[in-house]
Formats: sequence, structure tokens, C-alpha cells
Amino acid sequence: MYCIFYKPDTSWAGDIIPYFEHGIFYLYYLNERRIHGIPAEKTTWDLVLTKDFFHFEKKGTVLPTGTETDADRSCYTGSVIAGKDGTYHLYYTAQNSVHPAFMQDGRPLQYIAHATGHDLIHWEKDTGFLMRACPGYEIFDWRDPFVFYLEEQDCYLMLLAARLTDGSLRRSGCLASMESRDLVHWSPGKTFYAPGLYMTHECPDCFQLGDWWYLIFSTFSEKYTTHYCMSRSPEGPWLTPANDTFDGRAFYGAKTAGNVRERFLFGWIPTKAGGNDSGKWEWAGNLAVHQLYQEEDDTLSVRPPRPLLENFCIPFPLYLSGISGSADIPGCALQTNGADGSRDTYQINNADVSRSTLQINGTRRFASTRFPLLPHCCCITGMLSFSSGTISFGLQLHADVSGDCGYFYRLEPLYQRVVFDQWPRSALTEPVIPNHFENDRPFDAGLERPVALQPDQHISFTLLVDSDICVLYLDEKTALTARCCQLHRTHWGFFVHGGQLTVTNLSCMLPEKR
Repeated sequence: MYCIFYKPDTSWAGDIIPYFEHGIFYLYYLNERRIHGIPAEKTTWDLVLTKDFFHFEKKGTVLPTGTETDADRSCYTGSVIAGKDGTYHLYYTAQNSVHPAFMQDGRPLQYIAHATGHDLIHWEKDTGFLMRACPGYEIFDWRDPFVFYLEEQDCYLMLLAARLTDGSLRRSGCLASMESRDLVHWSPGKTFYAPGLYMTHECPDCFQLGDWWYLIFSTFSEKYTTHYCMSRSPEGPWLTPANDTFDGRAFYGAKTAGNVRERFLFGWIPTKAGGNDSGKWEWAGNLAVHQLYQEEDDTLSVRPPRPLLENFCIPFPLYLSGISGSADIPGCALQTNGADGSRDTYQINNADVSRSTLQINGTRRFASTRFPLLPHCCCITGMLSFSSGTISFGLQLHADVSGDCGYFYRLEPLYQRVVFDQWPRSALTEPVIPNHFENDRPFDAGLERPVALQPDQHISFTLLVDSDICVLYLDEKTALTARCCQLHRTHWGFFVHGGQLTVTNLSCMLPEKR
């Protein structure tokens, strides 16, 4: 099958556990079937293979759940590593939320379980292995084992999302560690990371690029996001960069895989309850992939995955269908009516404006351009620049003819950020209600990213769209993922307020289905 944002046919993809070998990405994921409406109930490890993040080979369930009397009634996040003898080791979180033997005070305990295999597809559970929380750590939060090899120490290290017993609930989160020489026998290590900021640090990942080590984890107690910090040594100290996240609310639980040349970040995009924009975010959804790279100062940024972009090679013509306000558009005859220029009328021919320059003038009042069709699956690229004094500009998606209703990636120079907004903000199926309380929210909560915006400087953008999901990349540094539930409106375009927006080198490409 092919798609940008993979999900199983009749269920959803939760935490992604990536493993890379011989040019193939083995993407294990927690298969969320939403049993009886309970999040993450009896999840299995399922597997898809890919080389380009567009074509996927489904392998189905590779790590099934245990019985109602086993510790691993639910199989949660972990990691895969190859031992020195060629045997693969899979470590995962085991939890049973119904059997008293695996509960305390009415709450399920968490354990680390183990399986081995020889081909990354078939696994045999090690029924004699069940790792409990070590003294000093909470027994209810002992999960997401990430195992990696420290060559200098000739030692394997296991990081665990844990909580200290002597801290506050909100700030006791830490990464505990276990040590092993053979991937079978483990002994307690020191607390690996404990910044005193979060309730826990889910889905940890640690890797080296060049002279730096990077530690990745996800949090939910302050906001749902994936963080990272960096160090010259796996021993620390760990430094937190000014911008320590990769995406917004719609990208979570990210882990990495790759080689010494390229590394990729794999997270998941949550669904919305009831398939409605005003619904709450739900656990699990679709796969999302960003490509990581080091900036000159060794901090990390994300860009569109190069292997994925190579699949988009069929040009899609761009015909303008409407203009609001003042614009200079190739192929469009514009005539201004009214002595004060307050109204614009337009006449548009069938010229394809791909690779053309579009100048949209919103200095005197809001201005926008509109294209008649947003393809179901596409990659839109181009360059943006704005004049001094511009208040906001950006892209509108799945919009109606008037441009009143739709979704908006809005860049705001004053705040040096990009946000994702929708109108109406409560639900796109509802009428606009003046002074509605939802209007107190300036954009979708959590869907914002910092971005450097300077007048008269080009900003490259790549917009990936597949059905109800979109990801905007800016300057190959910043990503903002979003989900759009109302797809019955197909128009898209650009807008500007308080200045002039210039769009150059615009193109829309469709995938080649191989």
C-alpha cells in the first residue's frame, strides 16, 4: 500500500518503535483497536516495513498479547536491538489492568518483558523474564524500555520512563537505567536524567550524531510534545536548547532510527473524538515521519523526509479560481471599482500559474487567492516573502468559496511563530456565531511553532497533504502537523493581512504510484 501517514486498515497506530537495518525501516507500532472505547487496551505490536515512508509492506501482529492471567495482557512500548551473536532482543512494557496478581491498590503495575528472534518478524517471548521497578522508583510507572550499546564501556544501557518515589507527582518524572553485559542479566544503574520538570518522560531514545549525544522523550503533564536535550557524553550533563521540541500537539511519542548519515523521527498523529474538529485529541492515530539534521550549532531541526519527497514527481496544474482584495497574478485581468479602491473585481483565464510569481497586496485590507482543488494526496512547495509591517500571512486549506470557513497555517511576524487555525473555531459545520466563546482562542491549542520571520527574506515551504492530515515545513527547520476533519471543502490558497505577500516557485506534485 502507499500513503504518507500510515495507519492500519481498521484500527490506529500508537507509539512507533522503529528499527533500521540493510536499508529497511522496521516500524513496529502499538495497534490501537479501541476496545470498548478504552484507550490502549490490549495493544499488540504490529509491524510494517518501508524504505521510503510512502510504500508500506504490512506484516501484521508480531508480538501478541498474553492471556487474562499474564502480566502482558497489554503489550506497550519498548525497543529492539541486535546482540553480538546476531540474536535480536525485543524489550517491551507489560501491563495487566484486570488481574489482581498484577495490581496494587486497584492500579495496574508495570513490568519490563523480553522476547528474542532471528529475523525481526518472528518473536518468542521469554516467559522467565519479568523486570519489576527497582527500589526508589514508583511501581506504577516503569515502562518504555530503550536499550542501546555503549561501546567505550562495552555495556548495554536500558533507559526507562519512571518516577522517583520521593518527589512530587508533577515533577518526579525521570529516566531510570539498568545495565547489562549480555542483554539477559540486568542490574540497576543510576538515575540517568531527572530535571524535576515533568510527571514522566515517555518513549525515551538516545543516540549519537558526530560529537554530540541526543536524548529524546515525550511528556504530557505540562503539554503533549516530544522534547530533546544534548550532551557531549552519555554521562551528561544534558543541555536543553532554547527550542527543545520538534512539532506541536498533533505529533507525539517520537523515537528515531537511521544510520550515521541520515536519521529520522517517527511519531504519531492523534485522532479527534467523533471525527470532529472540536473533539478531544485521542490516543493513537497515524504515523508521521520527519527527517532530523544538525544545525551549525549542533541543535536539531526537522525537514521533509527526502525518500518520501522522491515519490512526488507528477506535476499538478494550478489554476486560480478566485481573488479577494488586490493582487498581481499572471493570467488574471484585474479591474478596481470604486473611487477609493475598496472593491476589487477579477476576471480569470485558464492560465496555469505553476512556477509563476504571485504578489498579493493586503496593505489596505485582507487579500487572498484561491485555487479550486486541493488534491487528496500531494506535495506543495514554494517560496514566501513578506513586506515590512505585515501582520500575518499564510496558507488556507479545505476552504469554502468565500474563504470564511477553512483551515489556516498563519505566520505571524510580530510573534515570530506559525500557528494552525480554523474557522469557525468550534466546528466547521456550525454557523458563525458573533461573540462565541470559542473566539477567545486565537488558534488551535498546542498547534504553534517558533519560526524566524524577517521582511523581504525568502521562506521556503513544503506542505504535505494526505486526506485529513497535513504537515507544513518552513525553511527545512520547522514542522507543524495538523488534522482536518471537515473535508467537503476543497479550495486552498494564500492570504495576507497588513502588507504584501510574494509567492514564487510555486508547484504542486502528485505521487507516482509504483
